[in-house]
Amino acid sequence: MPSVSKYALRFQNRINSFEEDIELVDIICTARNKNKLLVEEGKLFKFIDEEKHPLLGARKAVGRNRTIVVNHLRGTVYSAYIKDIFEELTAYLKSLLYEAALLSKERSKAQRLLGEHRVNFSAADILLYQSMDDLVMKIAEDIIQALESERSTKTLITKICNKIDLSVNKSKIEEALPYLELRHKLVHTDGKADDDFISSYPMFTYDEKKYITLNYSVILNAKEKITGLVLEMDEAAIQKGILSRNTP
Repeated sequence: MPSVSKYALRFQNRINSFEEDIELVDIICTARNKNKLLVEEGKLFKFIDEEKHPLLGARKAVGRNRTIVVNHLRGTVYSAYIKDIFEELTAYLKSLLYEAALLSKERSKAQRLLGEHRVNFSAADILLYQSMDDLVMKIAEDIIQALESERSTKTLITKICNKIDLSVNKSKIEEALPYLELRHKLVHTDGKADDDFISSYPMFTYDEKKYITLNYSVILNAKEKITGLVLEMDEAAIQKGILSRNTP
């Protein structure tokens, strides 16, 4: 299998480190159910220090309370994972724009990259940057920020691909989109879906109050689909000469 760029490799390594948290939570939940880990007679969990852990120490040491606490931890970690993988995708896109900008020496390519975005720098601003590369990265960051303000992940990805003339299989975008839009719901509505979201993404399950159910399957699918999109973009960027393969 061909190697990926250093930016895609960094994305994969970061996602794998986040997934270790997911696996640890799964171990805790499984072990708690089998009374093999964290459970001690007379305590909610082993190693509770009532002075150091006053909230957990105040809970009655019964199975129901253990379930509530562990499930809340699991939900928090799952939610953080979805948010983190989105942030890593954004970091990858920023790096992709940066590399494309470094190659945009021709006026037509530069105009295509900037498009409708205006980037203004005073002479004093420019002098703050130690190199042209630093200035290019600032431009890339500004473009990403402007696209993010449109609140459409599909628009963000599509416009970046258009700006650097990158041919990406649209099915890869569509497959990743539900999990990227899931992040928006977790951030802006604490995971509560509206009717349009529920209709658009029937692959998720929802509770009676329309909150999206986060489970292990959703997390694994999010990793698979978003990573698939990154690798698709990465290979296209390598073929176009924007990125180069990472080599030891």
